[in-house]
Amino acid sequence: MKDYKPLFKTDQPTVADKWGLIRTLIEDWYDFEIPKTDDLEAFSELEKRLNLKLPAAIKAYFLLSKQLKEVVYTYPNGQKDNWFANIFRDGFIISDFKGHNAITLMVQAEQDMYWAIKKEDLLEDDPAVYCYLLDYDDDTNEKFDFFGLASSSVSSFVTDHLLSYLSNCSTFAMPAEDIDQLRTILKLNLANHYKSGDLEIFEDENIIAFFSRNIFEEEDSYSLYFHLKENREISSVPAPFLDLLKQRGAGWTSGRFNDYR
Repeated sequence: MKDYKPLFKTDQPTVADKWGLIRTLIEDWYDFEIPKTDDLEAFSELEKRLNLKLPAAIKAYFLLSKQLKEVVYTYPNGQKDNWFANIFRDGFIISDFKGHNAITLMVQAEQDMYWAIKKEDLLEDDPAVYCYLLDYDDDTNEKFDFFGLASSSVSSFVTDHLLSYLSNCSTFAMPAEDIDQLRTILKLNLANHYKSGDLEIFEDENIIAFFSRNIFEEEDSYSLYFHLKENREISSVPAPFLDLLKQRGAGWTSGRFNDYR
């Protein structure tokens, strides 16, 4: 299994830099080469169908998603899907979001939430992403209501989604009740700290940690995710993180962290 080295090092990254980091993260963490098949004709057809000029971030998202969907992924149980489904779990859909003057990006697997961009923001290179929730009181099961901001940009949304579902690792997650104290611990014990917009990532060899905003709770509510790639031993993790793992209280674990006491 390939080692993962910290890569979020760019200061004041451009939109192109951010999408380059996303692609490198996928390739390095999963030891997987993304096909270099830029289907610009398909993207042009999408713009024609929507009758819209789409910004650079949506173009990058569309091309990356199409490339990932072209490659078969086989789960340990033998079931087959594509790499987009394996990495992002939810459904890719760029379409006109009827009744909302918005363009969808992704739909939750349960089909009860969409992430979308407001058409009024399409002049921005990397526009904000909002969520829309299914109205369970509507008998058609087709009515969605605007809920609120999901992320300050498409690139931050995709990165956060990717990191939230990161596999090929053991993970623990916990409420970041004292985020300043946790930030200090992370910065002191991990080699790399990256902040861009509402995205904040900490890295070391075969480790990624990040803060994810809880969009369904108070505005300043965050969770800490800590991912340890399977080719690094738990015993090598800096002691403050093992203390957090033992004392995490409300939260969850996966993989080798399930049995750690």
